[in-house]
Amino acid sequence: MGPGTCHSVPSDLSKVEGIKRLSDEMHRLEPNGIDILINNAGATWGEKFDDYPQSGFEKVMNLNLTHIFYLCQHLVRLLEKRGTREDPSRIINISSIAGLGTPSSENYAYSASKAGIIHLTKALTLVMAKRNITVNTIAPGPFQSKMMAETLKKGGDAYERAIPLGRIGNPRDMSAASIYLSSKGASFVTGSVLVVDGDAGYRRKSDYNSKNTGLNGANKSVVNVGREVFNGKSVNFTEHNGDEDSQGMAWLQMNIPYMPIKNVLDQLNDMLQGREGDEGKKLKNRGGESHITILTPIEYNVIKSMVTIQEINKIALENDIQGAKFGIACVGKGMVAETTSQTSQNAQGIQNPAQHTSSSGVSGRNLYTYFLVVEDNCSKFRQIRKNIFDLYKRRGGDGALFDYGAFWPHITVGFNDRDLHLSDGIYKGVNACKYKVQIV
Repeated sequence: MGPGTCHSVPSDLSKVEGIKRLSDEMHRLEPNGIDILINNAGATWGEKFDDYPQSGFEKVMNLNLTHIFYLCQHLVRLLEKRGTREDPSRIINISSIAGLGTPSSENYAYSASKAGIIHLTKALTLVMAKRNITVNTIAPGPFQSKMMAETLKKGGDAYERAIPLGRIGNPRDMSAASIYLSSKGASFVTGSVLVVDGDAGYRRKSDYNSKNTGLNGANKSVVNVGREVFNGKSVNFTEHNGDEDSQGMAWLQMNIPYMPIKNVLDQLNDMLQGREGDEGKKLKNRGGESHITILTPIEYNVIKSMVTIQEINKIALENDIQGAKFGIACVGKGMVAETTSQTSQNAQGIQNPAQHTSSSGVSGRNLYTYFLVVEDNCSKFRQIRKNIFDLYKRRGGDGALFDYGAFWPHITVGFNDRDLHLSDGIYKGVNACKYKVQIV
């Protein structure tokens, strides 16, 4: 076909006048029609809920969503001229994974507009099909872009850790997706959403469960955890060395994609919100941090035998572990949480959480540990524990992990009674729930 010609037509697509100007120019420049329309203009506006301005909301909605409808309306005649039954013209709308799930920040208009694009795509398919035009959406995850530049500068590593493919998207990924939807291979594809996110995790909550039992609400006492939470390939580690954030403790933290964990926390939060009266107030005011601890059956038997923290620390000291204290929730060189109550002896699912009171001098702070007993794939978790131990040694750890086989790896998650907040790729907050959790 040879090289083509590129026409630049600057227009303000947030206004109907700008859309009409672009349309008039395209009718003049391409009177024989156009093959593909890609709606890619977009903006965002970050503001707290209580301060979010109407002007900002309207600007984002107009540019991200409203302009798509009117641009399609003004250019449909040109698209009709080129489309055939066997090879339709194409409309490709650029949405976002923020329009598919619960966003991790207060980008209300942006998320709403991107969800609106997805539904508008589906709403347009019938009328456009009659005109030999397909309509599809691309929903990208975190990408290298001007809009994401500042966010990636501050927390790019955290974003990469949260993506199973281990990297941020690049322009080649988007161009390849657009080429596919524009090619003959997609001539029978319409009304679809092509997610291009490296499995960043913004899927529907039910996607993380092998079955949806709907156990939500304060009248229920069980929280379901999908097996995808325990995907060893997704696990990354963060080391804490007695910094202020860890209250003088030294320990290793397992990080996993946060959306599966958010599914668990949503259920816990629903239960917490349903508590009324003094009990609910007491729960909401109690500070702390929530842990989900992975245990193999072997480790569960150790806990079940009521081996105490003091006994484990005695073993550590006898083996010249320098100044070490060993806790179910934490291990390391500094002060760690000590058990003040025993776990239950229920052999299935998750044990009633053991309550830990910090011995680091922070008064009134409680840790609640949920012990998930994993009945299968024990070899995978043995390897994960070995990886943790090797990492700890490489980074100069001097002590408490005297045997990687005795270490209880744990996933640290949390929430508060208002919302979840993302920090360094993991959710943090306050937890004060005591509910049974089962793997589904």
